[in-house]
Amino acid sequence: MIFVFALLLLLVYMLGVRAHNARHYKPIDAWQIAFFIVGVLLIALALSTPIDELVDRSFAAHMTQHLVLAMVVPPLLLLGAPLRLALTASPAPIARRLARMLHSRVVHALTQPALAWCSFVVVMWATHFSGLYEAALENDAVHVGEHALFLGAALLFWYPIVGIGPTTHPLSHIGRLLYVLVAMPQGAFLGLAIYGSRRVLYHNYLLISNPFGVSALEDQRIGGELMWIAGTLIMFVALLLVIANWARDDARVAQRIDTRLALATDYFLDSRFGERQP
Repeated sequence: MIFVFALLLLLVYMLGVRAHNARHYKPIDAWQIAFFIVGVLLIALALSTPIDELVDRSFAAHMTQHLVLAMVVPPLLLLGAPLRLALTASPAPIARRLARMLHSRVVHALTQPALAWCSFVVVMWATHFSGLYEAALENDAVHVGEHALFLGAALLFWYPIVGIGPTTHPLSHIGRLLYVLVAMPQGAFLGLAIYGSRRVLYHNYLLISNPFGVSALEDQRIGGELMWIAGTLIMFVALLLVIANWARDDARVAQRIDTRLALATDYFLDSRFGERQP
């Protein structure tokens, strides 16, 4: 079922790309299409039946799935600019409705960077240190809801960082830098809290055999290490990309200023001395 959903999502996206390119001079970049496709395929892989069966038996595998859904998939999808594409590829009446919805009070509130940041942190901590995690292991509907919660909170969290698409709360480069910097420690602390626990936090893993042949506590420690190390590494890469984008934009501004100065200088010289040329 998840692969059917992924194929339908990719079909809709590619039809949108085709419609956009037919109507606009600047086509959707190939790298944006590639990022979106990879993001959708990762969702399908992370939620496929073999992986879902594995995460029911291993916390480390479950944590890997959560990292993919919360830290890898959302920025890839957002780099594909699906919201911008929905506005530019849709017929005018639908585009106007979408624009009104994106500027509604609810969306305006949900996309506040501070609220998006806090929501993501609360979801990450609450799902791992509440009864929701055990309930997701025991009930498929709750498990699906947990995944939807992860993706929703993560998309809101990553949207200000990626900065592609319509938004009423654009962050400056320094704002994005600080946004990522303050996010890095909380993920590391979550991983450390799980890693440092001296007891198994999730009772269900005590009742089944581990597929990797380790104890439930050791498996839990591995999952905590994954959240701590891999999560921090992903955020560090995001930080480097924010800095690189800042430097690139500064270079473009400097180039535009240099070009204008050169044109102004040429104009002055031509107007001042041009009539003396033989």
